Amino acid sequence: MSHNFGRPYSVNDWVETALRAMPATIRELTEITGRPKGTMKHWLYKLRSVGWAHVGGWKRSPGPGKKQPVFKAGPGKDKPPPPNIPLKDSVDRSRAKARQDGRYEFQLAKARAAKKVARIRKRGIPATPFDALLR
Repeated sequence: MSHNFGRPYSVNDWVETALRAMPATIRELTEITGRPKGTMKHWLYKLRSVGWAHVGGWKRSPGPGKKQPVFKAGPGKDKPPPPNIPLKDSVDRSRAKARQDGRYEFQLAKARAAKKVARIRKRGIPATPFDALLR
């Protein structure tokens, strides 16, 4: 295209070519093009501001954190970000998964034992043989 801003083949063209091939997140474009994340982010938001790209959806990030925008080539209306999951729902989901894995009962027993040891230590009684040595 003729919008390479005076360069024979600019980063802008890399980004647009990659987006035309498939919608992608900033992280995926970084892996595809081999360009730094900051450069990709800069050019994606620049393309978005002039109407050559838009947020077509949202994708779960590989690690903890917010969902990442999936950019698509061409003009369009940005999709709004998904609502945050309430903490209670997140905790319930985590506990249900731990119960399926068999980790929940172990974690519960460990927490109960720690509370019991703390109560015993608070009374001044050695909870373990090593506590007596530390006095």
